[in-house]
Amino acid sequence: MHSANGVLDPDLKRGPLVLDPQRSVTPTTKGCPERRLGLRIHTADGWYRPPCKRRTCPSCGPRRNREDARVLIRDAEVDSPTHCITLTTVDPATTSAEYRTASASLWKRLRRHHGCVEYFGAIEFTTGTAARSGGYRRLHGHHLVKFRDDVDVDVLDLEALTRETWQTVTGAHRIEVAKLLTPGAAIGYLALHHRKPGQAPPEGWRGMVSRPSKGYFHRPVAELREQARRELRAEAIAHKHGISLTLAHLEVDAAPPARIVHVHEPAAGHLIPIPRDRGPGRISREARESIARLQEEYAADV
Repeated sequence: MHSANGVLDPDLKRGPLVLDPQRSVTPTTKGCPERRLGLRIHTADGWYRPPCKRRTCPSCGPRRNREDARVLIRDAEVDSPTHCITLTTVDPATTSAEYRTASASLWKRLRRHHGCVEYFGAIEFTTGTAARSGGYRRLHGHHLVKFRDDVDVDVLDLEALTRETWQTVTGAHRIEVAKLLTPGAAIGYLALHHRKPGQAPPEGWRGMVSRPSKGYFHRPVAELREQARRELRAEAIAHKHGISLTLAHLEVDAAPPARIVHVHEPAAGHLIPIPRDRGPGRISREARESIARLQEEYAADV
């Protein structure tokens, strides 16, 4: 990325809005601490409690961030974003709904000037530890933008129009507009480096962390997400077993689909859950007999 004019705006000289993109990513906590009871994922490898999948989870959050990054990269290989826009707020009490309304005003004006404009936004909060913060955390967003009709958008004009509109609707004048020279690096930065625990939404905040426009992705995002999950799963298998990525992909393709099974939680001294006889996840009599034998084996070892 490069700045709009190469010279910092006087209001921006107090410090950058974004952190060093070369910082390491927060490591993933092994195992979700909030795994749900009464359910199991049944795979060829065994039984697993379904993870909570919350972005605030120290295990599920980083995993979802890696998945988001892969989705954005696969989309950019076909339909790359051209610009990045950072939008800040000045009022610590700004709600998700207020930010969404202000953003709608900005995108409406940009579309009036440039035609079809699509975006992917990632919402964060400042840490509240800066000298000028007063101890308050403030909402801000980083957006990847695609100008589909206007391929020669002047970044200086775009910055001026964005700042004028955003200051009118929010009172905030600190924004950043940049043209993307390496979309892949910028996407990885947006999806990973801006998802640190210190910049996660505060406790009790309600709102969408990822905000794509309807036409941002070149094909249904569910398809891109499924592709991303399979790729990440294959890479994990290759790393764990020390095999080639090609063989890992074959293993993922050959594995039977996982099922969600409703279970009774095992009693003390038992490690295998007991599937319920009725309802979602019903399994065959042979499978129940196999589980019963395993129960007896584990009980004998205890």
